Amino acid sequence: MATKTSPFTRKKLAIAVSAVLIGGSLTGCFSSDDNKKGSTISMSGGSSSATGYGGDGGEMVMYSVAGDEGLTISRKGRADASFERVTQAEIEEVLSGLGDDPLVVDADTTIEAVQVVSDTITAYGDYLVGDVLYNDTNGNATADDAPIMDGRLYTDTAMTELRVADGYGGLAVAGIPYYGDGAEMSAVKLSDNDDTAADTAYTGLSVAEGATLTIDNVNSYSSIYFANDVINAGTITWGDHESMGVIASDNAITNGGVIDNSGAAAGDDSGYVWLYGNAIANGGTINAAGADGGEFGGDGGDVMLYGIAGVVNDGDINVVGGHGDAETFTIAYGGDGGEIVLYGGHAENVSNLDVSGGDGDSPGWGGSLFLAAMGVEELVEVNNSGNIKANPGIGESAANGGVVALYGLYADITNSGDIDVSGGYGGYGMTGSMMMSWYGSVVSNANIDASGGIFAEGEYGGNGGMIGFQSYSYYDPASITVSGNLNVSGGDGDSFAGRGGQIQVINYAAGEGSGVAMLGYKKIDGHGGDGMFPGSGGGAMMASIGFDAYVGGPLENHANIDVRGGSAHGDIASSETSGSGGYGGVVMMASYHDTAGTPDTAMTLTNSGSIDASGGTVVNAGSFSAAEGGWIEMEGTAGISNSGKLMANGGDDIGDSESASYGGLGGEVGVYTGEGDFNAKNSATIQVNGGDGTFAGGHGGFAGVGGWGSVSNSGNIYADGGNASTNIVASFGGDGGEVEVVHIMAGEENFSNSGTLSANGGAGVTEGADGVITQGVTIP
Repeated sequence: MATKTSPFTRKKLAIAVSAVLIGGSLTGCFSSDDNKKGSTISMSGGSSSATGYGGDGGEMVMYSVAGDEGLTISRKGRADASFERVTQAEIEEVLSGLGDDPLVVDADTTIEAVQVVSDTITAYGDYLVGDVLYNDTNGNATADDAPIMDGRLYTDTAMTELRVADGYGGLAVAGIPYYGDGAEMSAVKLSDNDDTAADTAYTGLSVAEGATLTIDNVNSYSSIYFANDVINAGTITWGDHESMGVIASDNAITNGGVIDNSGAAAGDDSGYVWLYGNAIANGGTINAAGADGGEFGGDGGDVMLYGIAGVVNDGDINVVGGHGDAETFTIAYGGDGGEIVLYGGHAENVSNLDVSGGDGDSPGWGGSLFLAAMGVEELVEVNNSGNIKANPGIGESAANGGVVALYGLYADITNSGDIDVSGGYGGYGMTGSMMMSWYGSVVSNANIDASGGIFAEGEYGGNGGMIGFQSYSYYDPASITVSGNLNVSGGDGDSFAGRGGQIQVINYAAGEGSGVAMLGYKKIDGHGGDGMFPGSGGGAMMASIGFDAYVGGPLENHANIDVRGGSAHGDIASSETSGSGGYGGVVMMASYHDTAGTPDTAMTLTNSGSIDASGGTVVNAGSFSAAEGGWIEMEGTAGISNSGKLMANGGDDIGDSESASYGGLGGEVGVYTGEGDFNAKNSATIQVNGGDGTFAGGHGGFAGVGGWGSVSNSGNIYADGGNASTNIVASFGGDGGEVEVVHIMAGEENFSNSGTLSANGGAGVTEGADGVITQGVTIP
């Protein structure tokens, strides 16, 4: 079982950062108050004009597997997403100093790069005399013959690495871990400028406030390494701003100044900034933004802060894409946003960050941000309170929003920063936001927007993206607690609107306190978008699941759910024709155990939210295009109680055609327990009526309430056929559907019904036939 520890006691290493960078504790934390205003989960399809296509609603999936707390969607409360920041005492524990031979830069300094013209390098012992490459092992020259080259960096054409020569021209090289593939890359040790034998590498680096250290380079890669701390209070930059700049330390790297590798000239791409160390802290500015201007705005670069013990950021990191020059060029292109990776044994960000693309006629895509931590059999932390943006640029064509991911292995994830990855095609490709922990809990109190945007002067709407919260602790306890607005809606568009995206909340965890709590949600909105061709309603699936010896908890939903099909716009005249109707969506709720046998009595299902999965309104859509009602299915293995109004009516066809105005078919609603002595109770209205149509009414659907224990129904249940006009000679009323309120294989003393049960045929010149009503005891 994973155990929780202080962020840095695992190796007694705190995040290294000077006292001016971080101080005090986080303010503005959230508590579990009533959240009276409430929040919304939005996954609706976008709306189009009277001649366009509405978008389909999106999908929501919520599972709690083996958690004793089960799954709760509450109208009140909010997640407590506060966390303790790294203290100054923890910081001071890790600082080791600059070592015996530090490189101190207190005035503007350029470290020269010399490119080797020979390509015959065979070993790290090679060194340079003028433009001739020598190697001690082949007898071309000895160390005594080489000129002093202290502090001169050069790049060999074979290795494409920036290196620093020691006092005799030899190369002091050490291996450090390389993030990503487990390989090793070479790193550089600087000379101490001692021209005697046995030179010693520089042990640390300090750049003073007001001083600039320029690392010149002639190839695309530059790496410098120190055994002790790197402390920057001034400016560190590179001669070639499209290079990969790497600074590495065996201990700590702190930045309270500026590290700049941004695009230099108009339209230039940015280079990369990678900082590797045992602990990394940024309280200053790291600039890897693409440059504005030109036909193409520059792409943002990548910034990686990799601290083995931990990484913390409360500074500015800029990797936005540059704007294209739309005034000068016929078609200007925005640069793509770059990537920020904050990765360590502990990961903490308290700063607002932006990885958006640049503007242009063809805008740049949003970039990506990853905040990640990994523990080793003990819980560490991923903490974020900064607002994060990963939008595409603004322009005429479509561009994707970006990706934001908070990830942990043996790590708890806490987030209180708003996340915005919305855009033109918000849901196209990898767009979205994800918080995932292996062997840890997830807490988020934030507004997260992955909705599709509007582009091409409103002609098109982008698809919604994805928002996910996941924890996989399996046989250990863990929980997911979420509050705040979640939005994956499709964007509006006159011709084609975007479809809704996907929301996932999945927790695989066993033990006390495990489960999913969605707090403060008054509405889940997944309706289809309106249009001449309306979109269908979306889907919402919620389950508390037990497996093997692990029994899950109850499922409770108190939010209203809307997955109606979209409707034809009101400005479509009844004499005109709309396209195929927006079908009602699907809502499934279940609390069940996947192993045969009697389930635990805790696995009940309670619903108090109203649910509407009805078809939308259409105009002269025809018999095969009428908007059918959707499907609402509830099963509580150990008992069920419903007090929310449930509707899956067929949509009305408001056209006046004597041959093409058909009401939609009614849908299906079921409220049942599993097998065993468990109770079913319904106290709310249930409707699965057929829709009205001028020529023909839709048939009624199916509605049932039942169980193996006692059954009590006090709600009115309707499965009536839809009505047709009686002024048309050949009109037909819809047939009534089917209603059952049944107690399976038990006595009458355990059954009661005081609600009205109706399955009447609809009106028409030819009336619809009545349906079937079954109540009382039945034997399957």
